[in-house]
Amino acid sequence: MFSVNVNGRKMSMDLDLYYRNEDGEFVPTEELEVTSNDSSMTFGDALEALKDGKKVARKGWNGKGMFLFLAPGSDLTSCICSEGMPPCVDSVCMKTAQETIVVGWLASQTDMLADDWKIVE
Repeated sequence: MFSVNVNGRKMSMDLDLYYRNEDGEFVPTEELEVTSNDSSMTFGDALEALKDGKKVARKGWNGKGMFLFLAPGSDLTSCICSEGMPPCVDSVCMKTAQETIVVGWLASQTDMLADDWKIVE
């Protein structure tokens, strides 16, 4: 659980169940799906999509509902840092098949060389 300010109100949210969409609204992660178009992207394209606020996943990932997103450092700072600590920086995060969030996901060489990346909506 973490606390977040939404429209001036402090709310407790479960990171495993919600994701902030491009409008700043929290939506259930199970509503996110890999797009059905046949176009695939390289890892470089996927990184650019992350920087543009999109969620991405590899077609080759076996876990249901897995995707990456870029968490703004300001959001991480407000969630995990206590007063007096330095601010967090933006971080690539993964929503896992186990319904958890991994902060600081690292790509494998296979991920970096793959060309089966897709945008998640």
